[in-house]
Amino acid sequence: MIFAIFKVIGYILLTIIALFIALILLVLFWPVRYSANGKFDRNDISVKADVSWLFHIVAAEFGYSDDISAWYRILFWKKNIFDENEDDWDTAADSEKKYDDKENCDEDAALDEADMVFHIENKVESEKDSIPAGTENEAVQNREHIKRKKHKNKRTADIKDKLSSKKKIFYKIKSMLSDKADKAAVKHLKEEGFLILKRVCPKKLKLNLEFSTGEPDTTGIALGIIAMFPVCYKNKWNIKCDFESEEAYAAGVFDISGHIFVISVLGAVIRIMLDKNCRRLYNKITK
Repeated sequence: MIFAIFKVIGYILLTIIALFIALILLVLFWPVRYSANGKFDRNDISVKADVSWLFHIVAAEFGYSDDISAWYRILFWKKNIFDENEDDWDTAADSEKKYDDKENCDEDAALDEADMVFHIENKVESEKDSIPAGTENEAVQNREHIKRKKHKNKRTADIKDKLSSKKKIFYKIKSMLSDKADKAAVKHLKEEGFLILKRVCPKKLKLNLEFSTGEPDTTGIALGIIAMFPVCYKNKWNIKCDFESEEAYAAGVFDISGHIFVISVLGAVIRIMLDKNCRRLYNKITK
């Protein structure tokens, strides 16, 4: 009997461990998919973006047109981020009631304070009347002079602090560029950064664009600069220039989609953390 109980408990523990391992494997190897599409025409912009994982068991969506809408869902539980439900209205009503009560108390206190201020002002005015005009003007000038001097000293101190901080950053970068271990760390970070960027970049990036800068020469220059980047001709972007328009504008439609494997990003992060040169550089920067 006892053996059977332990056997059942063992099966339950094995099932829990197996489910936990399966969940970890799903998180690491099942891709997180994302997409975004929209259109823009001068001041009219419409965008929709969504992220999902594991057959939309976990999903989130963001949209913007006339107003902003956003929600996220985990299994069958969905939450609107910008939803003003009844609880929010009740909370707002309670806050407004508390504010009104506080405002009434503040009004009563303000009346007493007003009487006190009125008394002090009368006393100050009477004292001012007893001070000669020349003495009062000299005192005002001295106060203004001291105020300007303090402001100037503060500005000078702020500039010196900024220069000293930038100087420290400059020397830190200079030491990093001169040290072989730091150079190796920067090179490793660069390689891993490009690898992460390659893994997370969208697989589909379509764009139909029509634009003008308001001048024919600058419009042509802008088209030449855009055409220099491989992302344009690799994705076969459709770009048209309006050389006749006298005002700057941009109008078009875009469609982006891709996926991210957590294991690839996590692997790059772990390799950076295990690299001794990167750890040494991190300790040097955080000192």
